[in-house]
Amino acid sequence: MAKRSLVDTTQDPNAKDAFIKGGSKKPVIKPKTETKMLNTRVPKELVRRIKVYCADNETTVQDFVTETLEKRLSQ
Repeated sequence: MAKRSLVDTTQDPNAKDAFIKGGSKKPVIKPKTETKMLNTRVPKELVRRIKVYCADNETTVQDFVTETLEKRLSQ
């Protein structure tokens, strides 16, 4: 899966913090494959860790979750 950057820290050094806190106003890039919404509850601290990881690795939460689930289910 191609990486998509949701946070551009070169233009705004506070973008990463805003993204982690849920204040990012970046547009959502529509996926090319058909998708379905999946809602689940996870611990607040885990959500923060996921957002930090995604910001540091220039990927979206959607891509991270999709890739992680695909890897886990293929084992």
